[in-house]
Amino acid sequence: MSAFQEMIDRFAQPGVVASLWVRPARLAEPVAVPEAMLAEDGLEGDHARPGKGRRLQIGAAMIEITTVCEPCSRMEAVLGPGGYSAMRGHGGWCAQVLNGGLIRVGDVVSPLKNET
Repeated sequence: MSAFQEMIDRFAQPGVVASLWVRPARLAEPVAVPEAMLAEDGLEGDHARPGKGRRLQIGAAMIEITTVCEPCSRMEAVLGPGGYSAMRGHGGWCAQVLNGGLIRVGDVVSPLKNET
């Protein structure tokens, strides 16, 4: 295991799902939901596409982060001029679903040791 991977493993901490949002269609307003089924093609009810190597356990599901999901140009429309620039670096993550399952607001998000 590389020194960088060891550092990531040492500092990865559990978290909690604070909110769940789905976007039913492209450009539709997001909708907060108390729970959602996470399957291989993403969150049920969300239009997003299916999924950096970090594995996470979220409720009954397990995912592997694949890449950064940068904010889109819609930030300008939603937040006004400069919105995109303000949100750069504060997007989210795309992930591959390894094991689907129900996730709920309040579920613990736990980093898992990566298999090498």
